[in-house]
Amino acid sequence: MHAGGKAVAVGCTFLGLAALAMPAAGDVSGIISRPAQYYSGTNSGFSAEVMTTTPGSYLVWATMYVNGEPTASYTWNPGDPNFTDWGGPLNFDSTHFQDGQSITVSIAGINNLGESGGVGNPARPVYNKAYVYGNDWQYEGTLHDGSPACIHANDAFVTAHHTVTPNQSGDAPLRQHKPDIIAALPPSTALYAWTHGTATKFGDSSSSMQVVSAKWVDWSDVCVGVGSKSSSQPPFNFVFLDACLVGSESTLADSFGVSAFADRAFLGWPISVPDDQPFEDWSWRLFIRLASGDTLLEARTYANTHGDGQPHDNNGNGILATIYGDTSFKLHGVYLGAALSFWR
Repeated sequence: MHAGGKAVAVGCTFLGLAALAMPAAGDVSGIISRPAQYYSGTNSGFSAEVMTTTPGSYLVWATMYVNGEPTASYTWNPGDPNFTDWGGPLNFDSTHFQDGQSITVSIAGINNLGESGGVGNPARPVYNKAYVYGNDWQYEGTLHDGSPACIHANDAFVTAHHTVTPNQSGDAPLRQHKPDIIAALPPSTALYAWTHGTATKFGDSSSSMQVVSAKWVDWSDVCVGVGSKSSSQPPFNFVFLDACLVGSESTLADSFGVSAFADRAFLGWPISVPDDQPFEDWSWRLFIRLASGDTLLEARTYANTHGDGQPHDNNGNGILATIYGDTSFKLHGVYLGAALSFWR
């Protein structure tokens, strides 16, 4: 936040703060920059400034709001400098709100003469949607534990206020075919899959270790799906392919568009891994910590050091899941903030 500088009068509409019962509006106004089309992920943000232009006036109180919840604030105290403007950038966690909810951002202030004013941005939607599917021999697949793995992922995404598709109450997550997966890419911002994999592709719910084009999604398919997102569909924030070899190179991470941006990340296994209970348990621990506000790196460390610890290959060697992208990625709780802090 900052204060000071030359005040500039800005004609604004003041929205969403009537409940504050402030004095009658005077020569105090505000401006919001970085307007958003939607809010997605844990690194949403805006910049706002409130200023007073009445001669001899200075601000005595100012606050930024996210959907009516107070965040950063300023209060003048005797002996403080007399500032005519206050504000700056603010980042917040959009998963603090439910997917689809419309929220406003605003700023308000009062000067020493009792004049008040501010500005509110028109409501914009929160957009956080996760696609979760698995491969399980009890349905169409060839792997164990696909069903419980999907349940663990679903629970974490729901805790982080994502809408999860397909509906996890039935067997639909375990009957997802290649066309379903490709169709789910544009509207989704997160993906979890318990399935087969290679360095450049991953299987659908009916795939086996044998790579068959009709049942395997290739990196180029991902590029097409991600590239077809509309302007109202945010990019992917997080992808966890719980599958062999997908973390051995960055091809899939790159195709999802999560390997080179802040607060976006890809997680996958770098070698062929056993299809056994310790891997499902590891993923469960990871998701518990992500939903609790850990960074991806912190959650991976926790999963490796609690319960049964780090998973092992068939020779007893520990396997470290590969992270491409931002190791500070957060599923829940503001990016670069402590635990489940809402804003910074």
